Amino acid sequence: MNFNLKKMFSFKKPLLILVALFFILISGFSQSYNYEKATEAYKAEDYDLALDFYTREISDNPKNNDAYYYRATIYQYKDKNSLALSDINIALKNYSKKDKKSLAACHSLKASIYESIEEYDNAIEEYNFAIKLSPDYQPYYISRAQIFFDKKQYDKAEADYRTILKMNEGDVQALASLARNFMTTDNDAEAEKILNKVIKLNPEYVSGYYYRAILYYKQKKYNDAIADAFYLCSLKESDKENRNFFINYANKNITLALSKVNAKISQYPEKDDWYFIRAQLYENSKDYFAAIADYNKMLDISDASYRASI
Repeated sequence: MNFNLKKMFSFKKPLLILVALFFILISGFSQSYNYEKATEAYKAEDYDLALDFYTREISDNPKNNDAYYYRATIYQYKDKNSLALSDINIALKNYSKKDKKSLAACHSLKASIYESIEEYDNAIEEYNFAIKLSPDYQPYYISRAQIFFDKKQYDKAEADYRTILKMNEGDVQALASLARNFMTTDNDAEAEKILNKVIKLNPEYVSGYYYRAILYYKQKKYNDAIADAFYLCSLKESDKENRNFFINYANKNITLALSKVNAKISQYPEKDDWYFIRAQLYENSKDYFAAIADYNKMLDISDASYRASI
Protein backbone atom coordinates (compact mmCIF):
# COMPACT_ATOMS: atom_id res chain seq x y z
CA MET A 1 0.00 0.00 0.00
CA ASN A 2 1.46 3.36 -1.04
CA PHE A 3 0.88 6.23 1.37
CA ASN A 4 0.56 9.66 -0.20
CA LEU A 5 1.82 11.94 2.53
CA LYS A 6 1.57 14.99 0.25
CA LYS A 7 -2.20 14.80 -0.22
CA MET A 8 -2.91 17.74 2.06
CA PHE A 9 -1.12 20.01 -0.38
CA SER A 10 -2.49 18.60 -3.60
CA PHE A 11 -4.34 21.81 -4.56
CA LYS A 12 -3.18 24.00 -7.43
CA LYS A 13 -1.00 26.33 -5.40
CA PRO A 14 -1.47 29.59 -7.32
CA LEU A 15 -5.20 29.51 -6.58
CA LEU A 16 -4.47 29.35 -2.86
CA ILE A 17 -2.36 32.47 -3.18
CA LEU A 18 -5.07 34.23 -5.17
CA VAL A 19 -7.66 33.59 -2.49
CA ALA A 20 -5.43 34.26 0.53
CA LEU A 21 -3.95 37.52 -0.69
CA PHE A 22 -6.66 39.03 -2.86
CA PHE A 23 -7.77 41.73 -0.48
CA ILE A 24 -4.32 42.32 1.01
CA LEU A 25 -3.01 43.73 -2.23
CA ILE A 26 -5.87 46.02 -3.23
CA SER A 27 -4.09 49.28 -2.62
CA GLY A 28 -5.11 52.88 -2.82
CA PHE A 29 -4.36 52.90 -6.54
CA SER A 30 -6.99 54.77 -8.53
CA GLN A 31 -9.57 52.27 -9.75
CA SER A 32 -9.72 52.68 -13.53
CA TYR A 33 -12.35 51.04 -15.72
CA ASN A 34 -9.93 48.33 -16.89
CA TYR A 35 -8.77 47.59 -13.36
CA GLU A 36 -12.33 47.35 -12.05
CA LYS A 37 -13.31 45.01 -14.87
CA ALA A 38 -10.19 42.92 -14.26
CA THR A 39 -11.04 42.67 -10.58
CA GLU A 40 -14.61 41.60 -11.32
CA ALA A 41 -13.43 38.91 -13.74
CA TYR A 42 -10.75 37.79 -11.29
CA LYS A 43 -13.28 37.35 -8.49
CA ALA A 44 -15.52 35.41 -10.88
CA GLU A 45 -12.53 33.17 -11.77
CA ASP A 46 -12.76 34.20 -15.41
CA TYR A 47 -9.00 34.41 -15.69
CA ASP A 48 -8.84 34.86 -19.47
CA LEU A 49 -11.00 37.98 -19.26
CA ALA A 50 -9.11 39.21 -16.19
CA LEU A 51 -5.81 38.75 -18.03
CA ASP A 52 -7.07 40.85 -20.92
CA PHE A 53 -8.18 43.70 -18.67
CA TYR A 54 -5.02 43.61 -16.52
CA THR A 55 -2.97 43.86 -19.71
CA ARG A 56 -5.00 46.86 -20.84
CA GLU A 57 -4.60 48.41 -17.40
CA ILE A 58 -0.82 47.98 -17.47
CA SER A 59 -0.69 49.52 -20.93
CA ASP A 60 -2.61 52.58 -19.70
CA ASN A 61 -1.13 52.72 -16.18
CA PRO A 62 2.32 51.05 -16.17
CA LYS A 63 2.86 51.98 -12.51
CA ASN A 64 -0.09 49.94 -11.23
CA ASN A 65 1.87 47.30 -9.33
CA ASP A 66 -1.27 45.48 -8.21
CA ALA A 67 -2.11 44.80 -11.86
CA TYR A 68 1.36 43.30 -12.39
CA TYR A 69 0.92 41.13 -9.31
CA TYR A 70 -2.46 39.75 -10.34
CA ARG A 71 -1.41 39.25 -13.93
CA ALA A 72 1.57 37.29 -12.60
CA THR A 73 -0.74 35.02 -10.59
CA ILE A 74 -2.77 34.33 -13.73
CA TYR A 75 0.34 33.66 -15.79
CA GLN A 76 1.51 31.19 -13.18
CA TYR A 77 -1.88 29.51 -13.13
CA LYS A 78 -1.58 29.12 -16.89
CA ASP A 79 1.97 27.72 -16.51
CA LYS A 80 3.50 30.73 -18.24
CA ASN A 81 6.18 31.01 -15.60
CA SER A 82 8.57 33.20 -17.57
CA LEU A 83 5.91 35.88 -17.96
CA ALA A 84 4.89 35.46 -14.32
CA LEU A 85 8.49 36.03 -13.16
CA SER A 86 8.79 39.09 -15.33
CA ASP A 87 5.64 40.66 -13.90
CA ILE A 88 6.40 39.86 -10.28
CA ASN A 89 9.91 41.28 -10.59
CA ILE A 90 8.47 44.55 -11.91
CA ALA A 91 6.05 44.67 -8.97
CA LEU A 92 8.85 43.94 -6.49
CA LYS A 93 10.99 46.69 -7.99
CA ASN A 94 8.28 49.34 -7.88
CA TYR A 95 6.35 48.71 -4.65
CA SER A 96 7.25 51.11 -1.86
CA LYS A 97 9.70 49.66 0.67
CA LYS A 98 7.19 50.72 3.33
CA ASP A 99 4.48 48.49 1.84
CA LYS A 100 5.71 45.35 3.58
CA LYS A 101 2.56 43.26 3.13
CA SER A 102 2.52 43.76 -0.62
CA LEU A 103 6.25 43.08 -0.89
CA ALA A 104 5.87 39.93 1.21
CA ALA A 105 3.03 38.73 -1.00
CA CYS A 106 5.18 39.32 -4.08
CA HIS A 107 8.08 37.33 -2.61
CA SER A 108 5.65 34.53 -1.75
CA LEU A 109 4.30 34.45 -5.30
CA LYS A 110 7.84 34.49 -6.67
CA ALA A 111 8.63 31.55 -4.39
CA SER A 112 5.64 29.69 -5.76
CA ILE A 113 6.80 30.34 -9.32
CA TYR A 114 10.23 28.96 -8.44
CA GLU A 115 8.52 25.87 -7.03
CA SER A 116 6.68 25.45 -10.33
CA ILE A 117 10.01 25.29 -12.17
CA GLU A 118 11.58 23.14 -9.43
CA GLU A 119 14.08 25.73 -8.21
CA TYR A 120 13.45 24.91 -4.59
CA ASP A 121 16.44 26.68 -3.03
CA ASN A 122 15.38 29.91 -4.70
CA ALA A 123 11.82 29.31 -3.48
CA ILE A 124 13.03 28.94 0.10
CA GLU A 125 15.00 32.17 -0.21
CA GLU A 126 11.89 34.01 -1.41
CA TYR A 127 9.81 32.63 1.45
CA ASN A 128 12.57 33.81 3.79
CA PHE A 129 12.12 37.33 2.42
CA ALA A 130 8.34 37.08 2.77
CA ILE A 131 8.57 35.90 6.38
CA LYS A 132 11.03 38.65 7.27
CA LEU A 133 8.63 41.25 5.90
CA SER A 134 5.48 39.66 7.36
CA PRO A 135 6.56 37.40 10.25
CA ASP A 136 3.03 36.84 11.58
CA TYR A 137 1.51 35.53 8.33
CA GLN A 138 1.25 31.79 8.88
CA PRO A 139 0.73 30.55 5.27
CA TYR A 140 4.29 31.58 4.42
CA TYR A 141 5.62 29.18 7.06
CA ILE A 142 3.33 26.39 5.83
CA SER A 143 4.56 26.84 2.26
CA ARG A 144 8.23 26.96 3.26
CA ALA A 145 7.80 23.94 5.52
CA GLN A 146 6.32 21.97 2.61
CA ILE A 147 9.49 22.51 0.61
CA PHE A 148 11.61 21.47 3.60
CA PHE A 149 9.45 18.35 3.90
CA ASP A 150 9.86 17.52 0.22
CA LYS A 151 13.63 17.98 0.55
CA LYS A 152 13.56 15.63 3.58
CA GLN A 153 14.77 18.42 5.86
CA TYR A 154 12.31 17.35 8.51
CA ASP A 155 13.91 19.29 11.36
CA LYS A 156 13.47 22.55 9.47
CA ALA A 157 9.90 21.67 8.53
CA GLU A 158 9.14 20.89 12.18
CA ALA A 159 10.61 24.25 13.24
CA ASP A 160 8.24 26.09 10.89
CA TYR A 161 5.21 24.13 12.12
CA ARG A 162 6.13 24.85 15.73
CA THR A 163 6.54 28.55 14.93
CA ILE A 164 2.96 28.56 13.65
CA LEU A 165 1.74 26.73 16.74
CA LYS A 166 3.37 29.34 18.96
CA MET A 167 1.21 31.91 17.18
CA ASN A 168 -1.90 29.72 17.24
CA GLU A 169 -1.76 26.48 19.21
CA GLY A 170 -5.04 25.32 17.66
CA ASP A 171 -3.95 25.58 14.02
CA VAL A 172 -5.06 22.17 12.73
CA GLN A 173 -3.15 22.42 9.46
CA ALA A 174 0.13 22.98 11.28
CA LEU A 175 -0.69 20.21 13.74
CA ALA A 176 -1.58 17.72 11.00
CA SER A 177 1.56 18.69 9.12
CA LEU A 178 3.63 18.15 12.23
CA ALA A 179 2.02 14.73 12.68
CA ARG A 180 2.88 13.90 9.08
CA ASN A 181 6.47 14.88 9.86
CA PHE A 182 6.54 12.44 12.77
CA MET A 183 4.94 9.69 10.67
CA THR A 184 7.67 10.09 8.07
CA THR A 185 10.38 9.80 10.72
CA ASP A 186 8.62 6.78 12.31
CA ASN A 187 7.63 8.56 15.51
CA ASP A 188 4.18 7.01 15.27
CA ALA A 189 3.21 7.47 18.92
CA GLU A 190 3.67 11.23 18.77
CA ALA A 191 1.95 11.41 15.39
CA GLU A 192 -1.11 9.57 16.70
CA LYS A 193 -1.28 11.80 19.76
CA ILE A 194 -1.27 14.92 17.59
CA LEU A 195 -3.81 13.57 15.08
CA ASN A 196 -6.20 12.68 17.89
CA LYS A 197 -5.91 16.28 19.03
CA VAL A 198 -6.52 17.57 15.49
CA ILE A 199 -9.74 15.59 15.20
CA LYS A 200 -10.94 16.76 18.61
CA LEU A 201 -10.19 20.38 17.69
CA ASN A 202 -11.94 20.13 14.33
CA PRO A 203 -13.99 16.96 13.69
CA GLU A 204 -14.53 17.98 10.06
CA TYR A 205 -10.88 18.54 9.14
CA VAL A 206 -10.33 15.90 6.47
CA SER A 207 -6.54 15.66 6.70
CA GLY A 208 -6.78 14.55 10.32
CA TYR A 209 -8.68 11.42 9.31
CA TYR A 210 -6.57 10.88 6.20
CA TYR A 211 -3.27 10.79 8.07
CA ARG A 212 -4.64 8.87 11.03
CA ALA A 213 -6.05 6.23 8.66
CA ILE A 214 -2.60 5.88 7.08
CA LEU A 215 -1.07 5.59 10.53
CA TYR A 216 -3.56 2.91 11.63
CA TYR A 217 -3.01 0.98 8.40
CA LYS A 218 0.75 1.14 8.93
CA GLN A 219 0.20 -0.27 12.43
CA LYS A 220 -2.08 -3.00 10.98
CA LYS A 221 -5.07 -1.61 12.85
CA TYR A 222 -7.15 -2.20 9.75
CA ASN A 223 -10.61 -1.76 11.23
CA ASP A 224 -9.63 1.62 12.68
CA ALA A 225 -8.07 2.59 9.36
CA ILE A 226 -11.29 1.64 7.53
CA ALA A 227 -13.37 3.64 10.01
CA ASP A 228 -11.28 6.78 9.47
CA ALA A 229 -11.21 6.30 5.69
CA PHE A 230 -15.00 5.89 5.71
CA TYR A 231 -15.50 9.05 7.75
CA LEU A 232 -13.16 10.91 5.39
CA CYS A 233 -15.27 9.68 2.50
CA SER A 234 -18.45 10.77 4.31
CA LEU A 235 -17.11 14.30 4.67
CA LYS A 236 -16.50 14.59 0.91
CA GLU A 237 -18.64 11.94 -0.73
CA SER A 238 -18.04 12.98 -4.33
CA ASP A 239 -14.25 13.27 -3.98
CA LYS A 240 -12.75 10.56 -6.21
CA GLU A 241 -9.51 10.32 -4.22
CA ASN A 242 -11.39 9.91 -0.95
CA ARG A 243 -13.59 7.18 -2.46
CA ASN A 244 -10.60 5.27 -3.80
CA PHE A 245 -8.81 5.65 -0.49
CA PHE A 246 -11.73 4.06 1.38
CA ILE A 247 -12.25 1.33 -1.23
CA ASN A 248 -8.56 0.35 -1.07
CA TYR A 249 -8.59 0.13 2.71
CA ALA A 250 -11.94 -1.69 2.70
CA ASN A 251 -10.27 -4.74 1.18
CA LYS A 252 -8.90 -5.57 4.62
CA ASN A 253 -12.43 -6.11 5.95
CA ILE A 254 -15.10 -6.00 3.25
CA THR A 255 -17.82 -7.02 5.72
CA LEU A 256 -17.12 -4.04 7.96
CA ALA A 257 -16.88 -1.67 5.01
CA LEU A 258 -20.15 -2.92 3.51
CA SER A 259 -21.97 -2.51 6.82
CA LYS A 260 -20.91 1.14 6.97
CA VAL A 261 -21.92 1.81 3.36
CA ASN A 262 -25.24 -0.02 3.81
CA ALA A 263 -26.03 2.26 6.74
CA LYS A 264 -25.40 5.29 4.54
CA ILE A 265 -27.62 3.93 1.77
CA SER A 266 -30.41 3.31 4.28
CA GLN A 267 -30.03 6.88 5.49
CA TYR A 268 -29.72 8.44 2.01
CA PRO A 269 -31.39 6.06 -0.49
CA GLU A 270 -31.36 8.58 -3.33
CA LYS A 271 -27.65 9.48 -3.24
CA ASP A 272 -25.86 7.69 -6.07
CA ASP A 273 -22.34 8.10 -4.60
CA TRP A 274 -22.88 5.40 -2.00
CA TYR A 275 -24.30 2.94 -4.54
CA PHE A 276 -21.19 3.48 -6.63
CA ILE A 277 -18.92 2.83 -3.63
CA ARG A 278 -20.87 -0.31 -2.70
CA ALA A 279 -20.71 -1.52 -6.30
CA GLN A 280 -16.94 -1.12 -6.19
CA LEU A 281 -16.78 -3.09 -2.94
CA TYR A 282 -18.90 -5.84 -4.47
CA GLU A 283 -16.62 -5.94 -7.52
CA ASN A 284 -13.53 -6.25 -5.33
CA SER A 285 -15.13 -9.17 -3.53
CA LYS A 286 -16.19 -10.67 -6.91
CA ASP A 287 -19.90 -10.39 -6.16
CA TYR A 288 -20.60 -9.19 -9.67
CA PHE A 289 -24.38 -9.61 -9.69
CA ALA A 290 -24.68 -7.40 -6.61
CA ALA A 291 -22.38 -4.85 -8.24
CA ILE A 292 -24.51 -4.81 -11.41
CA ALA A 293 -27.64 -4.32 -9.30
CA ASP A 294 -26.10 -1.22 -7.72
CA TYR A 295 -25.03 0.14 -11.09
CA ASN A 296 -28.60 -0.37 -12.35
CA LYS A 297 -29.88 1.51 -9.32
CA MET A 298 -27.51 4.34 -10.15
CA LEU A 299 -28.89 4.44 -13.71
CA ASP A 300 -32.34 4.98 -12.21
CA ILE A 301 -31.41 7.82 -9.88
CA SER A 302 -28.46 9.62 -11.48
CA ASP A 303 -28.61 12.52 -13.95
CA ALA A 304 -28.17 12.02 -17.69
CA SER A 305 -24.61 13.37 -17.82
CA TYR A 306 -23.45 10.61 -15.48
CA ARG A 307 -25.24 7.64 -17.07
CA ALA A 308 -22.83 7.03 -19.94
CA SER A 309 -19.93 6.29 -17.59
CA ILE A 310 -22.12 3.94 -15.54
